[in-house]
Amino acid sequence: MKMEESHKGKQFLGEAEEQLSQSNLQLSPTCNSLKKSHLRFYYLDLLEGVKPGQLYLFGKIYLPLTKIYASCCVTVTIPRRLYLLPISQSSQSMKAVIAEFNKHVMKHGIKKQDYTMQLQRKKYAFDIEDIPTVANYLTVTYPASYPVMLHSDHSQIIKHIFGASLNSLELFLSEREIKGPSWLQIQDSEFVELKKNETRCHYQVSCPSMNNITVVREKLGIPPMVLTELNIKSAPINGVEQVMMIHMSIMKSFNIFEMSTHDQKPTIVDEYCFIRGPVNSLSLPHLTNDGFSFSTATCPSINVVTCNGEKNLLDTFVDKFQCYDPDIIVGYQCENSLENLLNRLQHYNKACPQTKISRIKMDGWNISYRRIINVKDKKTFSGGRVLEVIARMHVDTTLLMDFKSLYPNIIREYNICFTTMPGVCFKSFDEIYVQLNAPMGIIPKLVGDIVEARSKAKCHMNTPNISLAEKAKYQAQQLALKLIANTLYGSFGSIYFRFYARNIAAKITAKGREILMNAVTMAKSNTFSTIYGDTDSLIIDTMQRDPTEARRIAGVIKNVVNQQYQFIELELEAIYKYIIIVNRKQYTGLSLIDLPDGKSQLVLEGKGTLPKKGSNCQLVISIVEHVTKQMFNDELYPKRRKKVAEYLQKLAKEANENPSQFENDLVITQKVGSHSNLWLSCKSNHEKLPHDNTDNKTNKDGSNCKSDESISYIIRSDGTSRSPEERAYLQTDGKQFPPDINYYFISQLIPRLQNVFRPMDDLSSSFFAKHLGLKDQYNTIPGVEPVANEEQHKSIKVCPLAEPVTITCRKCGVAQSMNGFIREGQEGRDSVPFLSACLNDECDCAPWRYVDGILEDLDYAIANFLEEHPPKVRCAYIKYKKGSSEYIEFRCNYIVDNIDEIPATCPTCNHSSKFAVDLPAPLVYARIRQLREFFNVNAQSNLVKESLTKEVTDAYIFLWHALDRLINRRRMSVINMKKLHRRHE
Repeated sequence: MKMEESHKGKQFLGEAEEQLSQSNLQLSPTCNSLKKSHLRFYYLDLLEGVKPGQLYLFGKIYLPLTKIYASCCVTVTIPRRLYLLPISQSSQSMKAVIAEFNKHVMKHGIKKQDYTMQLQRKKYAFDIEDIPTVANYLTVTYPASYPVMLHSDHSQIIKHIFGASLNSLELFLSEREIKGPSWLQIQDSEFVELKKNETRCHYQVSCPSMNNITVVREKLGIPPMVLTELNIKSAPINGVEQVMMIHMSIMKSFNIFEMSTHDQKPTIVDEYCFIRGPVNSLSLPHLTNDGFSFSTATCPSINVVTCNGEKNLLDTFVDKFQCYDPDIIVGYQCENSLENLLNRLQHYNKACPQTKISRIKMDGWNISYRRIINVKDKKTFSGGRVLEVIARMHVDTTLLMDFKSLYPNIIREYNICFTTMPGVCFKSFDEIYVQLNAPMGIIPKLVGDIVEARSKAKCHMNTPNISLAEKAKYQAQQLALKLIANTLYGSFGSIYFRFYARNIAAKITAKGREILMNAVTMAKSNTFSTIYGDTDSLIIDTMQRDPTEARRIAGVIKNVVNQQYQFIELELEAIYKYIIIVNRKQYTGLSLIDLPDGKSQLVLEGKGTLPKKGSNCQLVISIVEHVTKQMFNDELYPKRRKKVAEYLQKLAKEANENPSQFENDLVITQKVGSHSNLWLSCKSNHEKLPHDNTDNKTNKDGSNCKSDESISYIIRSDGTSRSPEERAYLQTDGKQFPPDINYYFISQLIPRLQNVFRPMDDLSSSFFAKHLGLKDQYNTIPGVEPVANEEQHKSIKVCPLAEPVTITCRKCGVAQSMNGFIREGQEGRDSVPFLSACLNDECDCAPWRYVDGILEDLDYAIANFLEEHPPKVRCAYIKYKKGSSEYIEFRCNYIVDNIDEIPATCPTCNHSSKFAVDLPAPLVYARIRQLREFFNVNAQSNLVKESLTKEVTDAYIFLWHALDRLINRRRMSVINMKKLHRRHE
């Protein structure tokens, strides 16, 4: 490792400039001369400039003399193109349109040679009413520097103008049929002088017209790229996220289409680590007075560049970055790290910061997303059908059946397209239909091509003697094509899609719901019940115990359903001998798998229920699997339950007597994660996850753990009162302390068992806690109430008021259902406090960061609750009858159905009494109190409290007080008038 600043970048740049001199370019056989050239250019990316119609194409050119590829930018100006539709199709009307356009041309001073007019016949199939399907248009082309000179709203002879909103980038790609990175041939290009180069590419080429650019059809090799890998680390200092370190690796001659294996790693030319010195408010554990405690054996080639402050770090990094002129930038979580890097660059450099790490030198340009951020949201459409779940253990053989690529095949089956559904973009959903005997539309044909291309890629995968790299390439292709086909329908329902058509997406999902329900009806007509269904899959109870008979039934269902369609196909995914359905997308089953030798094998499968490796230790995984298989055997149910109890008792006894015998099975292996940052070591241990604490211990020993590396740890009983999270030891450390068996049983085993057997009342968490000897220590609802008060909590949970409230993440937009302080673990995840982490694993914005947004969601939930529980108008007639010891009160309480039509006489009691309005105040009061309990920290167990960070705790307290203040402002008292004014004889 070199601590001094390296000069390799400057040497590399000097050699490159020498090889890429203008004289070398003149001798290139692809260039006829310096001024006029016939050039082949490999296109990688393009950008729309500030000037209207200006495009920048970035890529590479080849210099045969030096046998190297040089970066190059091709600039081309795209004209504005309008399509004018006359009011009528007569020749007189077309002449009038030409005359009006000529009048505007003269007004704007456009020269005659700068514009063209052409009569063309065009087809139309989109979203404007009263536009003919086929008509004659006047196509007008003129420089984009001039505005749209005509407006159909102000013209009496022009019905509509098309192309006015079409941007230059889209016109260029569609006109020249450029579908991605490819070789282009450029006619009559002119090389710009180096001093006038607007970019950081080695060369800039000016092309006079987009018609001079064509795609090279012959197959040519892909030029090698200069690839730069960035790893940016930051930390909060004085409330601002500042850049602390940037690691940069440069790979020259990198082939982006060559699949590398683990044994063939790309060659790194240079590697830098830009790091700033220590900050007063932040201690850096690896920084010493003499430098850094990095191990030279692990990274001898890194050039460590020390910087004085953040500004010096950014300036040094930018200078070195620009030296290498990279074609591609890669990194981990770039959407967050690059955004922060640009923010810090903008803080010190008021000019446009994007130009510092890009190839353009302009001060600013149009950013595509700015054009759509003001697009108003439109109504959504109904998605797939989800059937009600019959949550219990099903002992008969069940069938999991799935429609193969349902939505793409619906498009093909029903010929759903713009061209086959008149008025699909402007008519209501009920008015649209597919024309009978219409030719195949564009969208079905496109989907068919995607399906065919995927089939070819899968065939190539099965080619004999194919290399692993080629097989991986075809695997990536077929998965990409599958993703495109399956998400195409959703694109039509997105307002950001260029061909947005909500009715097309709605038509596809409506047909999907219809097909699913037809299959359910067919199964019911054959005496088979559907116990669960979701979008494109069904779980059917065959009412049979014999798997052979169940397979025959599956064949019958398939044949009956598939005979109705041409492209839609129902497949048998799995046969379950036993299955426990917990909830939507959550079930566990014993699947029957056919082996090649003709025999069958029973395999335990789970969706969102069984624990997975990572956050769960092997012991928990094995126990859950054993208990589940035990409950899935063919013995009588009481005997199965008894064996489970005996197994747990024996396990608990062995674990308590000698916990060290399970040590190897108690290891938890997880990725360190992006939150385990070297620069955040100032935080106390109790604010971190277990693998972050062990990460700190690893760092103290001098061995670094990167965010994508895994670390193994064990929770031990070290005799301290620290929380379990603070008692995480590396697998090789702390062997003098026994593993904390109770932690594994309480925090991992019982919740995982509960996930599997939740619908079964006699296999509740209290059952497992009792037979593990932990009845007095375990909480049925983590952190809320002990087992002794289980019935009390059950009553709260089933209360109709205790409905979940939806909290929307302010960063990723995921809707999260909150029904308590703890978010119950699903799909192998741990149960965690709701405010501590987003439901989306890829989102790093925890709910505690946007408490104001949560308050908005709570206000919205309370407002919806008021709408669902409106005031009631009832008859207020009261009659008192004398009883044996006191007067008995009789109330009519007739409820008026329509509050706008209150009768003069009550139809129940026949009295002309006053009708009173009952406000739902007690109900709303109870709802707000229930919401307040979602944020009650004091009601949680010590284990939960100790796991909360200060920020999360403060957020819970803030929201609890906000709802408490709302209750106090709306406080009410209930007075029993009968007891206050007791009437005696």
